[in-house]
Amino acid sequence: MKKNTVILIVVYLVLIFSSIQLLIQKSQTAAIIPEKADERIRYFYRDLDPYGEWIFHDTYNWTWRPYDMPIDWRPYTNGHWLYTDDGWVWVSDYSWGWACFHYGRWFYDDYYGWLWYPDTMWAPNWVVWRTGGDWIGWAPLPPRAFWREGIGLEFSDHDADDLPRHSFIFVRKKDFTDADIAHKIIEPARNITIFKQTNIVRNSIKIINNRAVNHFPLEEDITKSVGHPVNHYKISEENSLINYGVKGNELHIFKPENKKESVRSEQPLNLQNEPPELKNRHESEMRALEEIQQNRERQLKEDHERELQNPARNINNEELKNQHNREFNAFQEDKSRERNLLQNWHEREIKSYTAPNAPVQRPFNISPQKEYEHRR
Repeated sequence: MKKNTVILIVVYLVLIFSSIQLLIQKSQTAAIIPEKADERIRYFYRDLDPYGEWIFHDTYNWTWRPYDMPIDWRPYTNGHWLYTDDGWVWVSDYSWGWACFHYGRWFYDDYYGWLWYPDTMWAPNWVVWRTGGDWIGWAPLPPRAFWREGIGLEFSDHDADDLPRHSFIFVRKKDFTDADIAHKIIEPARNITIFKQTNIVRNSIKIINNRAVNHFPLEEDITKSVGHPVNHYKISEENSLINYGVKGNELHIFKPENKKESVRSEQPLNLQNEPPELKNRHESEMRALEEIQQNRERQLKEDHERELQNPARNINNEELKNQHNREFNAFQEDKSRERNLLQNWHEREIKSYTAPNAPVQRPFNISPQKEYEHRR
């Protein structure tokens, strides 16, 4: 009888301790930052919170990262370009795209991956361009590209040249207006070759009537490349997401009213040993990542083989082999960077682990099918 009583007491105490842990976790999740929190965060908090996590960054303060992205995802890849009164507008495929591709900047962090830095100035896009020959490319502008009201964008040539190779998205000019442009994007390892064939475009974002506009690339150049006239769209500003998107020859953009939202702080990380259920999933994700990278490597090798069989006239066989070697080495760097990114997330997930069945929103979706949908 005594033994049963002791067992019941132990079970009771375990249940109480688990309940207290859940209550603590809940209170931490609901925690708010002080009322003097940056107004830029309050402007977007409520609308973006369901689609990603707010992360406090040592350099840039509060930043945001979307959930459920492929490990090699980059900003300005899933959507298409439309020509408007304000120049080329990026029309995103994501529900949160109205914010993160028209306000603020993106930057790559080795630990977290791509993070969005909020700002309240709207623009048709916040990218820097590279062009040359048959190529056109763009990369998200980083937070150090600072917008000054009445002056414009402060972003030096050195800053533009210093952007990471993998941040640039390249397509052939003939594919620039393709509605399915994500499937036309070149493997980022090949950027190391394309960089030598292209140049940075300086000062493409300008102020006209106190609005940020970006008319690069020139309409006539794209018309010539795609082989038909470029469609024109008129911009219409909306204060609701209901009408957001393309309707006829109008592009309805969303400009939210200034909000004062409570922003939760990031939960403290509690170090623990890796639980078995996490260990199994982490190993499975690593295997899936290896499969994805093997498929991409096989595609790169096939592209190289095809080029060797039908080389361009302006390059000899030795130069082409050297170019392929540089691209292959760049691909190995990308593989290592993606693996480190996933390992960092696993480490962070272990630290914040609470219970086997606790719901967790994940920043990455590591599956060959997701990768196929993303790239093909």
